[in-house]
Amino acid sequence: MIVDCAIYRDGRRTETPQDFSDALAEARGRGDSFLWIGLHEPTEREFDLVTDEFGLHPPP
Repeated sequence: MIVDCAIYRDGRRTETPQDFSDALAEARGRGDSFLWIGLHEPTEREFDLVTDEFGLHPPP
């Protein structure tokens, strides 16, 4: 389950977007931002979605 999603700017939490794909695009568009995603026991589908969106390597 995705339990948290927030954009941080200059070290401070700002927005809590509903859709993390849109939030990722917004954070990438600004040099002073990053996206925080909290996962708790994600389903395989959720993990695959996050892996694809962030371009992460799949687990071994």
